[in-house]
Amino acid sequence: MYWENATDNGITLVSPAIARKRYFDIKKHLHFNDITAIDSDRYYKVRSIYTSLNEALQQFGVFSEHLSMDERMVRYFGRLGYKMYMKGEPVKFEYKLWILSSFDGYPFYIIPYQGAQKGNGSENSSERLETTMKSKKEKKTLSQRVVENLLSVAEIPAKHKIYKDNFLTSYDHFVSLRGKRFFATGTVRENRMAKCLLKSSKILEKMDRGISDRKFDTKNEIAAVRWNDNRVVSLITNFEDTRCFTKVERRMKGGKQKVGVPSCVVSYNKYKNGADLFDNHMETYFSPIQGTKW
Repeated sequence: MYWENATDNGITLVSPAIARKRYFDIKKHLHFNDITAIDSDRYYKVRSIYTSLNEALQQFGVFSEHLSMDERMVRYFGRLGYKMYMKGEPVKFEYKLWILSSFDGYPFYIIPYQGAQKGNGSENSSERLETTMKSKKEKKTLSQRVVENLLSVAEIPAKHKIYKDNFLTSYDHFVSLRGKRFFATGTVRENRMAKCLLKSSKILEKMDRGISDRKFDTKNEIAAVRWNDNRVVSLITNFEDTRCFTKVERRMKGGKQKVGVPSCVVSYNKYKNGADLFDNHMETYFSPIQGTKW
């Protein structure tokens, strides 16, 4: 297209500047890292791009009080050993990025996921190997390694409040975060609550909408709450007061009614969606990478 002779298609700024054959030769041999020294890092060829990107994102520090961490799936149809197949999704072939962002969608740290056999996706292979060996010795889960890597850029933990989903949340990890002065709230799976004696979901779902149950671990300062809305939701937090409630309007039989909701649920809903907002911005300005063939 750029080198066509037709006046309606040719780009006169491009064709005099560089020949088409030379352009494709440069594109064919373009590398962002030394390919003669490839290590076990699956993102080695583009690692320098991610490093430069993260440095640019963090040039003003982690300036947001409320942080969100989540995954982002990036569509990809090329050959890639660690891309993921997502059954039932509109785009079935994608690779995963772990993202730490502000609650309003500004990303601070992006880690590409390399698969279950490749540790935690650290910045370089030696760091990844050292961290993975240490994590295995301490029996850390993937979610714990991801969270700790993402939070490594937050230099003053007490200045931030972190919100995350149930994959990245567990009771044991919240105890660890509390010890490092990180404040966090997250939804949690029932099998990750250290056998907390809350009313079961089956009991709560039979009760009125807005009913909740709460427990507090005085030793580790971890609070757990289970709340019945459209479905039963479990959350744990290491800094919020689960005794505080507010009223929200819900559509129910007989019209709209006010139901009680724990304040930690309100905070979670308000601050959790930073990575989703970033994802939405990226999709809005999505640019296909696939080249045009002549």
